[in-house]
Amino acid sequence: MAVPSSTNSNSPLRGILRRISSRPSPQSKQPIFAVVAILVFLVILVHLPLNESSIYHQMIRQGSSSNAKAFSLLVTLQFQDDSAKKEFLEIARPMMDYVYKNEPTTLGYELLFSDKDPLQVLFLERYVDKDEAYLKIHKSSAAFLTFRPKLQALQQAGRVTMSGNSYEDSGFGFMGRTSS
Repeated sequence: MAVPSSTNSNSPLRGILRRISSRPSPQSKQPIFAVVAILVFLVILVHLPLNESSIYHQMIRQGSSSNAKAFSLLVTLQFQDDSAKKEFLEIARPMMDYVYKNEPTTLGYELLFSDKDPLQVLFLERYVDKDEAYLKIHKSSAAFLTFRPKLQALQQAGRVTMSGNSYEDSGFGFMGRTSS
């Protein structure tokens, strides 16, 4: 890199340009490496979901109000036998597909299979907020209105029992990570 001749020979800019344009010595590589390492660390830190500018927090702020908290349902399903579980999975599949494709305010919608009891399933649902994402969007969808009566029929026939609770985010910890 050529140093512009119009630059005053004693100016700080000329010294900086001379240092930039000269070949780095082995000793000068260590400070450059440290600066690059610090910059990489800061970029990673900015993208962690624990900060308020992360994608996760931006989605939560898109809820019905600026004070909206993410809302979760955790429902345990205990099936009478394998055939009841299989029937549930068949009626749940279209619902799962619909939610993934059509409900961007649903943060998570997953069935977790127990590693101790093959007839137990945990249904984990997570929304950006309760009022808009869960009550207005999710519960009024055609897919939900088709799925829910089929699940109720399994319950009424004694083929599945359900228990669960709903929760709001506490702000402690994290629920997911972003990949770079």
